[in-house]
Amino acid sequence: MNAKSGLPWEPRELAAAARRNLTDGAATYFETTAVFPPSAENEAAWAEWRFVPRVGRDVGAVSTEVEILGAKMGAPILLAPCAFTGRAHAGGELTVARAALDTGTTYVVPQTSTKAPRDVAKSA
Repeated sequence: MNAKSGLPWEPRELAAAARRNLTDGAATYFETTAVFPPSAENEAAWAEWRFVPRVGRDVGAVSTEVEILGAKMGAPILLAPCAFTGRAHAGGELTVARAALDTGTTYVVPQTSTKAPRDVAKSA
């Protein structure tokens, strides 16, 4: 269990908890979009990467800041579209947008948002 959220940490246990707490339609949607390909292919591709630490380098002035499309960000990270989050949480995309804002992350609003994109933008 994750001490902060009270949710299981292991993916299969988390999936089982989701199945117990979501409607059948919502659970099936999330299972079929998050578990089946292309996710399996993505995981296999990531498994091919290896991060090699570099030792003996000056890291006194390291920054992860980037500029993308004229916007400065603390790191080159975007929160990908999280479709139909309103089926899993009442706040849906509004809550995701606020969480992204709180962490300084750019949120990409999904085409299949359960909230109007204008409302999502206002919430953040």
